[in-house]
Amino acid sequence: MSSELKIKEVGVNKVSAASGNTGVVDLGDRGKEYHIDLESLDALNVLDHKHNADLQAVMTLGQDGKNFQKKQIGLTDNETGELDPEFVALITLAASGESEMIRFLDAGDGFVSIEVDGDWSTDVFRFEGDQINKLLADLSDFEDVCDALDKGLDLKNKTSEIGVYLYEDDKDRAFHGNDADVDSAAVKAILGGSSLDLDEAVALTEYALSEAGQADDGIRIDYTGSSVILEIEASRDTVDTLVLKGDAFFEAFNTTVNLKNNASQIGVFDYDNGNGFFSGDDGNVDSSAAKAIIGGSKIDAEEADELVALALSGSDPDVRYLGGDDDSAIIAIEASGDTVDTILISGDAFDFA
Repeated sequence: MSSELKIKEVGVNKVSAASGNTGVVDLGDRGKEYHIDLESLDALNVLDHKHNADLQAVMTLGQDGKNFQKKQIGLTDNETGELDPEFVALITLAASGESEMIRFLDAGDGFVSIEVDGDWSTDVFRFEGDQINKLLADLSDFEDVCDALDKGLDLKNKTSEIGVYLYEDDKDRAFHGNDADVDSAAVKAILGGSSLDLDEAVALTEYALSEAGQADDGIRIDYTGSSVILEIEASRDTVDTLVLKGDAFFEAFNTTVNLKNNASQIGVFDYDNGNGFFSGDDGNVDSSAAKAIIGGSKIDAEEADELVALALSGSDPDVRYLGGDDDSAIIAIEASGDTVDTILISGDAFDFA
């Protein structure tokens, strides 16, 4: 549809202390494809939005206690450049397929396009900006978003890219390009050739979760429940985002950990497929608060919820939160013999927000 529409580059129409640089789009005139650069715009003033109730609902969310006018959509925080909750809600709604008036259209390296219904026409909003890649990774659990993203990326070029790496068996691999310009020496040492195979994907994840990886500015990890997200600092100040997923990938990790033995382990605890996962004896767990939560030799869903809450509180250095979203989390637990056991927790019943 977008190829049939006139393209309009949205510039800065107004500057204010509350909203920053504001552009204008109009849902009441002939349909257009609006190109909206998040590097230059912090908010959108939306004219004639009264016929789109779903859009109006997004526009009333506000930003960190600072309320945009109800006729505006917050795009980025004009002080930090971080994505505004209104923008995140808008793209999430489109990706979910739950709205008939706001629909996901396409996405790729540093852009996402959605269709927005107006009074008598439909407009396309194409948002552009490197910070979009992290949001797309977070939304890659939605089939339409995952299908739209490239399968693989190039670590060497001068573009911040996002790529999906789907491992259904141990032979799966996808292009990652030349690693010569990757900032982290440890990440370079893991990568080989120009493709990322299953063993390398697992090794990258293990490194990102390790103490050394957590201290490495060249790699960051997050978790959505069905995907591990790795951000890798690469050439020319770019950040490439890898979405790792698939049955073979997660089967490469344990479904148990032993908090008592002298090995640091990684366990994937999916509470949609079980209510308790073996954790061994908690006698050698360093945290007294964690010991009080864990009972028996398994961590059930209620205990997992309490452990995540403890990690999120930041009150206990021996139980740390490493990433996650509303219904998934990564926590690291200091255990016996200077070991650290790391647990990836997920389940639709959780609400970690």
